[in-house]
Amino acid sequence: MAYRNRCPRTGTLLNRNPNIFLNVEGALVPCDIHVAPLRTEDGHCLYGPCFGPGAEEIAVLERQGRHG
Repeated sequence: MAYRNRCPRTGTLLNRNPNIFLNVEGALVPCDIHVAPLRTEDGHCLYGPCFGPGAEEIAVLERQGRHG
């Protein structure tokens, strides 16, 4: 599963700092603008202005063990 790196509410990048993306456990992607966490398992926004379905899913293909 993959999601577009965009805030569901404003369309800005979720991670303005390119070196920080997931929380320590790797279960949440915090939106840097709203401090709203999105679950990695389903893209659902847990609270904040984007509460609800959240992140836009994108298709991922795996070929010969490589993602693309």
